[in-house]
Amino acid sequence: SVTAVQRMRVKSVIISPRDHAVTSRTVTVSGWAWSGDGAITRVEVGLDGGNDWRDATLGAPASAYAWTPWSCTVVLPRAGRFVLRSRATDASGATQPDHIVWNRLGYGNNAVRQVVITAE
Repeated sequence: SVTAVQRMRVKSVIISPRDHAVTSRTVTVSGWAWSGDGAITRVEVGLDGGNDWRDATLGAPASAYAWTPWSCTVVLPRAGRFVLRSRATDASGATQPDHIVWNRLGYGNNAVRQVVITAE
């Protein structure tokens, strides 16, 4: 049985730094989050693909259904390659999943995505 997408699922994306960027060890990670089921109540930034999640600061969306800006300054423990991830939670309590939950045509794909950076 196929279920059509009725609302946009909670989602976040990192817009800075860009994938494959070279950064300093202190880096501000920023992006956007949105949901069709209510306001964004939390965004977390993950470091190196594990469970090291840090709370981001939420900005004010332009309206009730607009994207919510967020940012988080992270001090990386060393120079080298890092995987950054973001995940959002909305007012309904829904949080982005780690893995894709498939639906028809993939419109419901809201899994956590990653950005790979190199700190100098």
